[in-house]
Amino acid sequence: MRFRKRVKIMKGLSLNFSGSGISLSAGVRGASVTIGKKGTYLNSGIPGTGLYKRTKVSGGSNVPPKPNSSNSVDRIVEKTGYDKDTNFSISISLDEKGSPNLSITTGDGSPVYNETIIRKVKGSFKYKEAVENLIEKRKRELEEETAKFINIASHTPEVITESNLKAELNKLQLQSYSINEYAVRKPQIEDAQSDLELLSKQSINKFFFWQNKKLRKEYVKENLGKCFNHKMNVWETEKKKYELKETEIKNAKDKEYKELYDSVKNDLENMIKGEEKYVNETIEKIINELILPVEFTVDFEYHSEIGELKIDLDLPEVENLPQSKVNTLSSGKISIKNKTQKEINDEYTKCVCGMAFFLGGTFFNISTKINSIIISGYTQRLNKSIGTIEDQYIYSVKFVREKFKEISFDKIDPIQAFSNFETKMNVSTSHDFRTIIPW
Repeated sequence: MRFRKRVKIMKGLSLNFSGSGISLSAGVRGASVTIGKKGTYLNSGIPGTGLYKRTKVSGGSNVPPKPNSSNSVDRIVEKTGYDKDTNFSISISLDEKGSPNLSITTGDGSPVYNETIIRKVKGSFKYKEAVENLIEKRKRELEEETAKFINIASHTPEVITESNLKAELNKLQLQSYSINEYAVRKPQIEDAQSDLELLSKQSINKFFFWQNKKLRKEYVKENLGKCFNHKMNVWETEKKKYELKETEIKNAKDKEYKELYDSVKNDLENMIKGEEKYVNETIEKIINELILPVEFTVDFEYHSEIGELKIDLDLPEVENLPQSKVNTLSSGKISIKNKTQKEINDEYTKCVCGMAFFLGGTFFNISTKINSIIISGYTQRLNKSIGTIEDQYIYSVKFVREKFKEISFDKIDPIQAFSNFETKMNVSTSHDFRTIIPW
C-alpha cells in the first residue's frame, strides 16, 4: 500500500516518510533557528501578524521566555547556515553491531553537520519509529537465517505406507474431456418472420400509406422460406465449426489426461515394487532438484534384495552457518555479537543431524520396499598427525522404516532423536564432533 505522512519536527524543518523513502524539508517563512552564547533557540512567528515566539532548545536557563509581540517576523534571521529553500534528504541504517547511523545531506549531496538539525531529527517520533522498525527487521532476519539451518529436521516429510499407495491406485481414474454442446439456439420460422417484418417496415414506405400493410405482408411471404433457409445454413455452419473446435480440444485434453494418468499410475506402481533401476534414477532426480539452505553432496548405493539404502553425505562446514546473534538490550535496542563456539557447535550439530532426518524421510518415500537407510555424514578436517585436510566421518545412523514412521518431526531435537536408532556419534558436552568409523 502506498502512503505518505509528514511529521513536523520544528518550524521550518519537517521529516517526511513515504513508501519510497525518507526526506527532510526546511525553509518555511516565519521560522528560524538561532544559535548563540545563551543557547539554541527555536524562533517562530505568524506571518503578517507581528506575533513572535522564541523557545529555548538547549543551553542556558530552562525557563522559557515569554511571547514577544513587539518583534516583527521580518527581523528573524536564519542562522543555521542554510537558505530557507534548501532541500535535505535523510538516510537511516544500522551498522554491523546494530547501532543506528543517520546521514543528512543537501540536494547536491553535501553532508549536513548542523547539530540542531541532527538533534531535532533524532528526537522526532518518526525517526525513533524508523530505527525501531530497522532493528526489528534486522533481528527477524538474523533469527530467520539461523532458524532455517537448525530447523531442517522439522521439514521431514511423513513416511508413506504401501496401503497408502494402493489406496491411491484404487482411487486413480482416467479423466475425459466432455464436449460442451453448442449453446446457440436453433433458428425457428418465427425468427425469420420477425426479421422480415422489421426489414419490411424499414424498406416499404409508400406515399399512399394504406398500401404499406399489404405490400409488407407480400414481402414477408415471398422471402420467408429463403430467409429461414439462410438462417439455418448459418447456424449449422457455425455449429459445425464449434463442434470441430471442441473435438480438437477434447483430443488434446484426453491425450494430456492419459499421459498424466499413466505417469501417476507408473510412479505408484514403481514405489510399491521398489526396483533398483527406479530407485537409483529417482534418487539422482531428487538430489538434482532438492534445495536446502546448505551445500551438500550425496553418494549412494541401493541393495534391492534387502531393501537397504546406504548414503554417504558430504556435510556443510561449520563456517557456512550464521556466526552472529542478536541480543535485545533493556533500552529496546539490539546488540549484534559473535556467537560463542559452543553456540555455533550446538547449531551445527542440529543442522547436520536434521539433514539426516530430512534426507531419510525423503528417500524412504521413494519406495515402500526401502526398509532401512544408513546415512554416514563426513566433513573436511585437518588430520593433525600428518598435517593434511581429509574426509572424516562424524556420525553414522541406521534408520529403520517402521520406527522412523513413528516420529513426529514438528518439535523434535534432532540430536536427541538420534537415540531412537543405532548410531555411531561421539559428541562432547560442547557439541564438538569427534571422528568415528561409519557402517
